[in-house]
Amino acid sequence: MLIVGGIGGILWKGFDESVQETKTSTLPVPTSATTEESSHSPPDTHSPPAQLPAELVIESNIPKATVTIDGKDSGLSGSTHTLAAGHHTVQISSAGYEPFETSIQLAAAEKRTLPVILTPKPAQLVVRSNILGDTVTIDGKVVGSTGPDAHALTPGKHTVRVEKVGYESSETIIQLVAGEEKIVRTTLKELDPYANWRILQKIQAHPKGICLPHCIEFSPDGRTLLSGSFDDTFKLWDVASGQKIRTFHGHLSDVRSVTFSLNGRTILSGSRDGTLKLWDVASGKALRTLKGHSGDVRSVAFAPDGRTVLSGSWDNTLKLWDVVSGREIRTFEGHSESIRSVAFGSDGHTILSGSYDNTLKLWDVANSQTIRTFRGHFGAVWSVAFSPDKRTVLSGSRDDTLKLWNIESGQMIRTFERHSGDVNSVTFASDGRTVLSGSDDKTLKLWDVASGKVIHTLEGHSGIVRSVAFSPDGLRAASGDSGGVLILWGSE
Repeated sequence: MLIVGGIGGILWKGFDESVQETKTSTLPVPTSATTEESSHSPPDTHSPPAQLPAELVIESNIPKATVTIDGKDSGLSGSTHTLAAGHHTVQISSAGYEPFETSIQLAAAEKRTLPVILTPKPAQLVVRSNILGDTVTIDGKVVGSTGPDAHALTPGKHTVRVEKVGYESSETIIQLVAGEEKIVRTTLKELDPYANWRILQKIQAHPKGICLPHCIEFSPDGRTLLSGSFDDTFKLWDVASGQKIRTFHGHLSDVRSVTFSLNGRTILSGSRDGTLKLWDVASGKALRTLKGHSGDVRSVAFAPDGRTVLSGSWDNTLKLWDVVSGREIRTFEGHSESIRSVAFGSDGHTILSGSYDNTLKLWDVANSQTIRTFRGHFGAVWSVAFSPDKRTVLSGSRDDTLKLWNIESGQMIRTFERHSGDVNSVTFASDGRTVLSGSDDKTLKLWDVASGKVIHTLEGHSGIVRSVAFSPDGLRAASGDSGGVLILWGSE
């Protein structure tokens, strides 16, 4: 049934409950209706979408390096890291390598791979050995000596060599890891420096015998050699060739002792004629004759400064002389029999003498007083020498022995016994560890100072060995015998 009506200005028509309702509006829609309708409207399709995360993969030359992003542990290299778009600080590290850090800007949904090259930290190598003064070579380059200082090296394999003259070299191959601190310890074994010694030159130097105890001496540079003889001359020889350079004439009797000044330009000689003479090496001319002894001059020595010289005589005295004026400065008296050997201490303040009275004496140069007397030999003391370190003195005697003495206490430290005849001449090697002796038994012996044992016996003389000398570098020795033969010893 059709129903027509109106309420509040609204015209409507409809059916009863049994028919379909039809509504028609001719008025504005109330505000409340508008609001309700708006609340059910679809979303605005022009709003910006939510940002998608970025993905970062860090590829390192070191597998599984530690990754830190924005200060937080973020796993290991090689994995994918999901990050918000924007700025990030990335750090990569691995043991033994320098840390890497960078800043990156990632866009939304960006997929980026960050390649990283980690630089290895240098390895630190310390090389130590059982000796001092050695040389360390790493991969063929000299880097210094063994000790506490570390050498920075790249990771990998290295060849380390430690060497020193007179010792067996040590070589080690090592593998170093980046950042590693490693110590290599080596033990160098000492070589026998005299194992290959032989006769290098054998010269009939004089028609008569070479005198004892100090008639053979090398020049300070080791290139020339002196020999003094019973033929009233002494001669200068070229060590390399064995050729005679010059003969020095002027003494009226046996030349009993010869020595070089420290600069090698002047020679001092002492003779049975009771004089000392100073000579110019270059010209061979006598510069000055020193007179004052009443007996043979058996031994002479230069002071270290070259300004004074010393002599020991058959007249039981020692004398100190001024080189420039030739004037006698003072006389040293105290031995009861003749002097056979004298030596200057390297400090220039003390002198040493050996005598027929079986003793050695240490003297004060300044006041000519005896500082100490060394007693223990049972025969004349033919030869004396200071050790290079000035702590000990050495003597060779008619009793067939050598003795080592403490210079401060005067106590005997050691006796060297193996010669079967008088020990006519003794000397120290420059390192102070070896001594050389020449004897009536026609041999030379090399001795170890520390143990007193014979290192080697050198044979080649047919006469009594009267005088011996080491070269300044200790690599050569020379000896002269009663037949006038001069022998140079060493290895090629």
